[in-house]
Amino acid sequence: MDARQIPDDVLNRMLSTVNSFFLNDPHKKWKKVLWEFYTSAVYNGEQVLTGEENSEILFKYECLQKFLSELNRLNKKMKNYEK
Repeated sequence: MDARQIPDDVLNRMLSTVNSFFLNDPHKKWKKVLWEFYTSAVYNGEQVLTGEENSEILFKYECLQKFLSELNRLNKKMKNYEK
């Protein structure tokens, strides 16, 4: 779908959601929280997870980390656009 076809009211709600996500907790804090989730999953599952499962958790962590970074970039662009 072309982003230009998204109705303004839908786009505004989405942008508001992104803004709210970082409002009280900045990107650096979210990165720390994500890292704590990842390390606790690996540490707590150490004796029951296979190597393949650990790889899958690492892959998902990396995907979420990239997604979080892209959300942060979007949030910064929105703030610069508002000025």
